Amino acid sequence: MAELTINLILNSLRNTVHLHHTTQQGNWDRFVGVELKGKKVGLLGFGNIAQNVAKKLQGFDVEMYAYDKFPNEEIAGKYNVTFLSYEEILKKCDIVSMHLPHMDETHHFMNKERFRQMKEGAFFINTSRGGLVDEQALYEALHSDHLQAAAIDVYEKEPTKSTNPLFQLKNIITTPHTAAETYETYHFVGLLTAQAIVDVFQNKKPNNLLNG
Repeated sequence: MAELTINLILNSLRNTVHLHHTTQQGNWDRFVGVELKGKKVGLLGFGNIAQNVAKKLQGFDVEMYAYDKFPNEEIAGKYNVTFLSYEEILKKCDIVSMHLPHMDETHHFMNKERFRQMKEGAFFINTSRGGLVDEQALYEALHSDHLQAAAIDVYEKEPTKSTNPLFQLKNIITTPHTAAETYETYHFVGLLTAQAIVDVFQNKKPNNLLNG
C-alpha cells in the first residue's frame, strides 16, 4: 500500500497517466510537471502504512510532517517526520496523503472546509478509506483548480459507478481499491493467517489479535 501511495504521488506530479493516453493517441503533448524533491509531504495518520510511506520517501529529499492522535515520536524521529496539527499540515504541505482509520469521528474528515484550508495548488492522495473524504467537496476543490491534482484508490461507495463526477475531471488519477493487490501481500497474509491458526491450537494469543 505504501508503494502505491508513492506511485500515485509521482504520477500526479508528472501527469503520467494523461501523457500515456495522449501519446498513444498520436499526440505529442508536453506537460511541465514538478519534482518531488524539496516538497513538503503531510501524512494524516501515522500508523504502519504511513510509517512505511515515510520510510520509503526518505530517499526523495522531502520534508515530512504527520498528524496522529497518538503520535509515536520514536518512529517519527527515525524517519525524520515532524508532528503537526492537521490544520498546520493542510496549510503548509504541498502533498497531503490520507492514512486515518475510518470511523464515525473521521467520516468525511476531508470536507469542503478542510479542502479550502489546503495550500493552493497542492496535491491530494487517498489510499486509505473512501469514507474519509466528501467526494463532492473533492470534486469542487479540483474543478476550481484550488487543488492541482488528486489521486485516489478508494471511494465512498464501492465499487464506484462510471457516472461518478470525479471521473469527468482531467486532474485526478483513479484506481479500483488495489493498493494491497500484490503477490507479496497475499503471501504475507497467508503466512500470517497460518501462524495465527497454529498459535490458537497451541493455546497462544495470535500476534495480530485485536480484541482479546
